[in-house]
Amino acid sequence: MTAINFPPLCRGRRIFADFAMCNCFSKNLGLGADSALGALNVLLPAANKLPYFDSASTAALTSISRVGRDIIGKNTLTDILAYLGFTFGTTASGGWIRLQGGFLFQWGRIESAQAGAGTDVLFPTPFTTAPAYTFGVTSSACNVYVCEGSSQTKLNKVRCISYENKMSDTAGYYIAAGF
Repeated sequence: MTAINFPPLCRGRRIFADFAMCNCFSKNLGLGADSALGALNVLLPAANKLPYFDSASTAALTSISRVGRDIIGKNTLTDILAYLGFTFGTTASGGWIRLQGGFLFQWGRIESAQAGAGTDVLFPTPFTTAPAYTFGVTSSACNVYVCEGSSQTKLNKVRCISYENKMSDTAGYYIAAGF
């Protein structure tokens, strides 16, 4: 690593390098003159511009908006989704996602019920108005779950009834959508 101490790369404990110097190193490493560093070397930096590669050996600048900068500045996927207006959550029995504008989509497990008997399913998060759609499905051909219509659905739960339960302990799943 003696090359790092050779000027102009190192002065006063700070490392200096420019694209031309990096391009020389890339040539010495066998990366060729048309390397990525060479492609970036021909670009002139500009405010609100972001470099990108438009081929294996050329680069260009594109405009970046305030929204783009905001998204790039987020630390996690959760932060990005929240910025875009998406929120979500999970519980032991289901999950939910709220889209921009407030539309809520929920899903979860319906615990086993005897044929004709109902079971209340609590939503992972309450709706602000009765959901527009709620229905149940099962993996068994011998069992059908019917979730009561939206007029019977509460903001925080729905009643699901099992029909033709010929197998013991057959659980199902529900999907609910609304605001």
